[in-house]
Amino acid sequence: MDNLRSTSAVTLAGALVLLLAGTARAEAQEIIVDPLTSAEHWQVGGRRVNYVLGASSVTASAEQSRGGAAASLKLTYDFADPARDYLSYYHLGEAITGRCQRVSFWLYGEAQGCRLRLSLEDARGRWFDREVGLIDWAGWRQATTPIGDGQG
Repeated sequence: MDNLRSTSAVTLAGALVLLLAGTARAEAQEIIVDPLTSAEHWQVGGRRVNYVLGASSVTASAEQSRGGAAASLKLTYDFADPARDYLSYYHLGEAITGRCQRVSFWLYGEAQGCRLRLSLEDARGRWFDREVGLIDWAGWRQATTPIGDGQG
């Protein structure tokens, strides 16, 4: 996320889902990578200032839960220091075999106009960077981003 010079948060819920491409023998299938109700398999990174990330964190939260879930994943970002120009939140799960066609998740927006980008690493170490878009809405919205076989 970028374009912010403050501390704020976004909330993810409803599961992180990958759609894997089908083959001649099998149809496309959706794989739930993470239910987004716990920070157990998530970590925060980014440009550290004085060896820290400020108030940036990834936590489970009941503040904005969705669909009857007890919690959702809250990503708090701190851009109060102008030297901190990016943050990353990444999943520490096992590799998933197959070709990813798209990624989807639910995001609680606060209409702040920040830009959300998504990066995926495949089993061969190739990175796929995608622009999800501006978070210019308030409330829950499903975010779906095509991945496909395009350039990394």
